[in-house]
Amino acid sequence: MSAKLLPFVLFVVMIILLNTCTENPFFDDRIEIKDKRRLQGKVIVGDLAGSGGVFVWLDGFKLSTWSDSLGNFELQLPRANTQPGGGLTGSFNLYLYIANYQVGIVPLPILDGQFEYGKGPLDVKGKLMQSVVLRKILDIQTTINPDTMTTESKDPIHFKVRLENLAEPVEVGTYHNSFGNPSCLVLRHEDDPIENAVLLQGQPGIYKLILIDTVTVWDMFYQFSPYFFRPGTYEITPYLQIQQKELPVDLLKSIDEDILQFDYQYLKWPLRHMAGRLTVVGLEGNE
Repeated sequence: MSAKLLPFVLFVVMIILLNTCTENPFFDDRIEIKDKRRLQGKVIVGDLAGSGGVFVWLDGFKLSTWSDSLGNFELQLPRANTQPGGGLTGSFNLYLYIANYQVGIVPLPILDGQFEYGKGPLDVKGKLMQSVVLRKILDIQTTINPDTMTTESKDPIHFKVRLENLAEPVEVGTYHNSFGNPSCLVLRHEDDPIENAVLLQGQPGIYKLILIDTVTVWDMFYQFSPYFFRPGTYEITPYLQIQQKELPVDLLKSIDEDILQFDYQYLKWPLRHMAGRLTVVGLEGNE
């Protein structure tokens, strides 16, 4: 071979080798992942109010987590040998939940205790190929009059809860007083843990379901003895359980075992609403 042809031949050989390497399984980006227990995804809250704090729950395994501030979340299945039968197989629903939004449901294929990457909604790396969008179904706003009072005040306070269904009618449950009116509120001082929340129920406290099919206003009037409130700001949340037929009871109990009871644990429900705020000032006008 002439010296003049040698550089050209070497160049051709190099090209052939490079092309061969890209097809070599040792360098292939598509190498099959053996451990397929991890799931990643993203949820988007439809009204752009932020996508953090969405409860994510996998039925069958009862695994749960919360989305971060960007709506990202991750779950990991337990090892197959710790699952019933040495590894579950089937389609299992992934739920994404905020109480006053339509629950998101994604069926996930699982084989022998691991996700089936590259099938159904999952890409080859175990990530949901599409973000899950949650749509608000009930708008909730609470206002207070007066919204500022002194610690020694004994004037009645008017709490107004405005409910508006944004699509189909929404059924909610709450407790009613002897006049048949909704009368249930949860008050929490901003410096207190939820365990110190004040529960207002009204008497006799009969639980009823109400269909919200138009703008509905609940008017509640409460009178408190002087010094019932200490100085500071209180957040006022109406007590209501929003019914969704697709929602498993086990999902709610995964948030807290007693969450369906009228208890401070109610404040653990993932709920997007405009809470009422009551400011209480001391005798000298200091909060």
